[in-house]
Amino acid sequence: MNPVRNIIPKVKTIIKEFLGLNYPYVYVQRRLSSFAKVVSPISNKEVYNKEVDIIMPIYNRLAETKMAIEYLFKNANIKFKLILVDNNSDNKTQEYLKNLSHKNIKVIFLKENLGASIARESGLKESQNEFVAFVDNDILIMPNYFENLLTTIQTDNKIAGVQSKVVLPNLKIQINTPTFMIKDQDIVFTDKDIDKKFDDKSTFESKTCNYIPIGATLWRREVFNRFSFDEGMNTAFEDNDFAYSVYKGGYIFRNCPKAIALHINSEFSPKTIQDNSYMAGRYSNDKLLKSLKIFYKKHQLIFYFKTKEGFAKYLGFSNPEEYENSLKA
Repeated sequence: MNPVRNIIPKVKTIIKEFLGLNYPYVYVQRRLSSFAKVVSPISNKEVYNKEVDIIMPIYNRLAETKMAIEYLFKNANIKFKLILVDNNSDNKTQEYLKNLSHKNIKVIFLKENLGASIARESGLKESQNEFVAFVDNDILIMPNYFENLLTTIQTDNKIAGVQSKVVLPNLKIQINTPTFMIKDQDIVFTDKDIDKKFDDKSTFESKTCNYIPIGATLWRREVFNRFSFDEGMNTAFEDNDFAYSVYKGGYIFRNCPKAIALHINSEFSPKTIQDNSYMAGRYSNDKLLKSLKIFYKKHQLIFYFKTKEGFAKYLGFSNPEEYENSLKA
């Protein structure tokens, strides 16, 4: 056995930690923050007179939750009310939330983990301002985030919601220009800019979209008077279902590439990956399939993300046909 080969991975890890390339990705946070300041000059000063209700569902992930709240107060240079909805998190997370005493913060504690849909609806009941934002508890917003979203959403009264540019810790785009395509009975959700580098010049044009996910977005409050999240979809895909219903209701969406957010999602969070109870509660195939069956029953469309074959395998099926048959059973 070559001892040098055993040492090299350890040395690489030490170097990455020193440079801030490992969790919590300090280098990435600094780079995106600096970039957002340069790329996002604000000319519309009227946005500073708007007040936004920010809804953040929470389930465990205390470290990320702290960072998400810290970045909100650091970079949200607008008037806002932060509505935190705790989905029966562990004791440490609940203790932290109970000790928050800022006048701009409202904390709602749910007695059990009822999922994202009910958490979002619970937050909406506490909201009253013209615009509502959703910022998940693993999202770090960068400078000028809300200023750019507010500027974009006010360009057209038909815009229901605006999507920010969501970047992963590897500096690749996760969400920027979301879209869906329908062919026969299939509806395939994807993003036109997925996996491109965050500063790719081709990703900075604002475009009309036919759907947007929820986790890092800004909405008109009036939309939630007509549409609601399906409480049966309590694990995932409730945002796809909601946005698709809003789209069918005659609204449009738009992306805002100058509003930048860092998403420390579970695959980039070592402690989260190791938390079996959290992963089972959020990503178990049975719960995911339950939501997908509800989507099919409502819309008579078979849900896919990115590719048919890849999504079927992700859910534990050998092929798309097997997956489709399970929805129709």
